[in-house]
Amino acid sequence: MDDMNIPFNIEKYEKENEVKIINKKESKFKNKQKIKQKDLSDLCQQLGMLISSGCGITKSLNNIKSNRNSKIKSTLDSIDYNLKEGNSIAVSFEKTNMFNEFFINMIKAGEMSGNIDEIFFSLSSYYKKEHEFKQKLKSAMLYPVLVMAVTFFVILFMIVYVVPKFELIFSGNNINIPLNTKILIESSRFIRMYLIEL
Repeated sequence: MDDMNIPFNIEKYEKENEVKIINKKESKFKNKQKIKQKDLSDLCQQLGMLISSGCGITKSLNNIKSNRNSKIKSTLDSIDYNLKEGNSIAVSFEKTNMFNEFFINMIKAGEMSGNIDEIFFSLSSYYKKEHEFKQKLKSAMLYPVLVMAVTFFVILFMIVYVVPKFELIFSGNNINIPLNTKILIESSRFIRMYLIEL
């Protein structure tokens, strides 16, 4: 782990890099992922590639944070700070309070086995699949919702605009209409008078 034994001044680091280190003190660990799965997949993929090519963890973090949004950039700054304080990679990620227990345990396993780059690749693949699954689930749920919405508006249109025309035809010709039709006509009157005020 490079640069871990170099004395580190947080105020100087913030001033020189124009950043604000978040979570300087260790906060209570929560089992909740606070970074979107797609962003996390991309982040792990890039970290895995850089580390496998020989880059140290702190250099890898600095290389990828420039094109990230402010939330992820601040998180990476905090990880970088924690690493320079002498913490392990897993602890440095954990102290940001932005990663869930599964993620942290995977990083710990990678450190212990010496295969941290492979762990990042595995995490990238995992979160990519999770993201794709959620997208498919949303798409699958969207179709029946759209069908129900279209059906509702079609029925509403029939009750508000079509039924009154049949009502005029029935009343003008003194036709004896069935009970079900009477209920439909009365429902149409109620909706027009009290719900949409037509």
